[in-house]
Amino acid sequence: MIKFFRHIRRSLIQKNQMGKYFKYAVGEILLVVIGILIALQINNANEARKLRQIERSYLERLVVDLKENEILWENRYEREKQRLEGAWELLEFSFSDNQDTLVKVLRNFQPVANFEDLIINQVTFNEMVSSGNLDLISNDSIKLKLLDLEKRYLTIKSRWTRQKNYVLENMVESINSKISLRYTVPINSEYHNKISRIFSQDDVDYYFAELLKEFRVLFNSKDFLNNLMALATDANLIVDEYKQAKIQVQELVGLIEKDLKSDSN
Repeated sequence: MIKFFRHIRRSLIQKNQMGKYFKYAVGEILLVVIGILIALQINNANEARKLRQIERSYLERLVVDLKENEILWENRYEREKQRLEGAWELLEFSFSDNQDTLVKVLRNFQPVANFEDLIINQVTFNEMVSSGNLDLISNDSIKLKLLDLEKRYLTIKSRWTRQKNYVLENMVESINSKISLRYTVPINSEYHNKISRIFSQDDVDYYFAELLKEFRVLFNSKDFLNNLMALATDANLIVDEYKQAKIQVQELVGLIEKDLKSDSN
């Protein structure tokens, strides 16, 4: 092809057709420029496809993480609701003159004092932030919702850490220092099949009386009641945070899945 164009130029010069030569030269330059532009466009399109493939990979991984967190927030919401309800039942018991309700409120100590660690799956999001690849997300709505969700997570983590460190640990310590949970075994029939001894009604009455004495001490403790009140207040806020986090996750998953489907349209 190059020899062909060179032959045309030489022929025009030999025939002294300089006007045609210059027109041909300009045309040849234009063809070269057009060729370069087409090549650049193809290259840009290839780069765009590569970037989109990387973006899709991140989006697909984000969906997996988010759906895992959706289950997390559902479970944490239910547990925190139990904690909140249990805390208020214990507070109600502290005002009650009917101490016979003790057996009923005993069940609340486990959900109230339980504080398993909060582990949120943010592997993909953290990887994108640390590598500077968050800007690969071309959909601004997705990016904004990711950042909003991160703010929600920071609030949840902060409140949960405060609740765990300053309320739950102190509460467990105050319960353990005042209550012998061993006394609950003869009283609660659910425990009877765990041990071989058969408790008489006199045994039940005795241990119930002993447990009442300890509970009166516990429910007269300012530290315990203050922690219980703080727990009820925090749990109420955390329940709402978990609910909102689940809603945000569901909205974000829907938005990402819609974006992924757009490639096949």
